[in-house]
Amino acid sequence: RAVGYFSLGAILNAPTALSHLVANAGKIKIIFAKIVSENDLEQLRESLTDKFTHDIPSFLEIIENHNGTLIEYRIRLLAYLFNSGQLEMKIAFRKNGLFHQKIGIMEDASGDLISFNGSMNETNSAFDPEINSEEITVFKSWDSGQKDYVMKHLADFDKLWHNVSSSNTFTCDLPEVLKS
Repeated sequence: RAVGYFSLGAILNAPTALSHLVANAGKIKIIFAKIVSENDLEQLRESLTDKFTHDIPSFLEIIENHNGTLIEYRIRLLAYLFNSGQLEMKIAFRKNGLFHQKIGIMEDASGDLISFNGSMNETNSAFDPEINSEEITVFKSWDSGQKDYVMKHLADFDKLWHNVSSSNTFTCDLPEVLKS
């Protein structure tokens, strides 16, 4: 997913979906320009320092045994996802202006892809039709009339991910940015 604005709630408010992703060895890659809240930034910072120095509990154990505060629970979920390699995040910077792309690509176990683009950021406000008015267009790789759009979105995302999209946009690994 490549977006301008990002909120942790977009990922963490769906533990059932995350459980399926984890159980099926899925991966999430996110590139964003701005995080919505200072609390989200702190939770990301803390989750990247929680290295599970002892036995790593299963994802379901974390969900079922969430002692402590909601924030501590979210940090443990994020730490698990980062440490298992199932969540990778990068921050996009531009020389001028704001990185504000909004594309997403999903691949299933059969290798079929869908991609989407439109106005929606990766935030709780964007997901709630009572708050924002958003629109996305979805494309399917198995539809010959739509496959070119999917492949363009995938190529564009890969260029961003590998920091070769343009001389105006730079992407950096989240852990690297938070350490500085």
